[in-house]
Amino acid sequence: MTEVNTMTIAALRKTLASLDMKKKSLESEGEAIISELTSRTDGGGEPMGMNTPLVDRDGYPRSDIDIFRARTLRRRLAEIKTDRSTMLVDIEKKLQKLTMLNSPVLQKNIEDEQAARLRPKPKPKYDSKTRKWVAMNWDGSVAGIQGGEHISFHNIGDSEMKLEDIAQQLAQQSINNRTEYESELQATQAEEESQIPFAKLNSVAPNSPAGDAGLKEGDEIVKFGSINVANHRNLQAVAEMVPEVASNSRTIELIVLRGDANNNSKIRKHCMLRPRPWAGRGLLGCHIVPSVN
Repeated sequence: MTEVNTMTIAALRKTLASLDMKKKSLESEGEAIISELTSRTDGGGEPMGMNTPLVDRDGYPRSDIDIFRARTLRRRLAEIKTDRSTMLVDIEKKLQKLTMLNSPVLQKNIEDEQAARLRPKPKPKYDSKTRKWVAMNWDGSVAGIQGGEHISFHNIGDSEMKLEDIAQQLAQQSINNRTEYESELQATQAEEESQIPFAKLNSVAPNSPAGDAGLKEGDEIVKFGSINVANHRNLQAVAEMVPEVASNSRTIELIVLRGDANNNSKIRKHCMLRPRPWAGRGLLGCHIVPSVN
């Protein structure tokens, strides 16, 4: 490793350490802002909220909170989210560069690839098998036909193919077929899992986030955001997701099974639930229990 590379690595590590401290500082400030926006006032009144209206039902500014403070905190939180996203991209790029400098072999491979990409390419060829014009990729494979990444451009147009090449193509085709089969099998399993309820609503409070979302007592939950029967971990995943979604003022898509008027059959319902503080307990206003099925 050259002296220049050593100095560059040291500078990168120092920069990354500084960025990490700034990121942690932003995250700490953001958590404090979220806590203040979602906590009740000193008098026990409604919190300022992450994106709730700052006016009352008559359209007048709320008298129970500091409007200027609420707007300032919300604006600062938006700035923190943008700055953090930009910082994460910068950190990722610098980590990639540091990895490359620490690995001479990787650095040489990248340099060789860049040189190969800039090297003049031969003229396109006509492939008589696919009846298409094809070009050469930087690595010598074929661009323009399916599976071309496994074919040498220099073999296109040859009158004969070696037995080894034929065997390799057949083996690759077998792998591709296997991959397609496994993908279809996974899709089928996922479809079957999406029909099985894993939890049930024991109760839904009126004027609650759950009630506003159209959920009803007795609804059987099939899908709660990305959570289903295969990954709910005895409802622990639900308990972890709700406060995280609430802190970011996002919504959760639910798919539930609901009995009809005569309870002879069940229909699927899609609901959008936004967890948030309300007049009652918790962030949802409903009681979720494991499904007995």
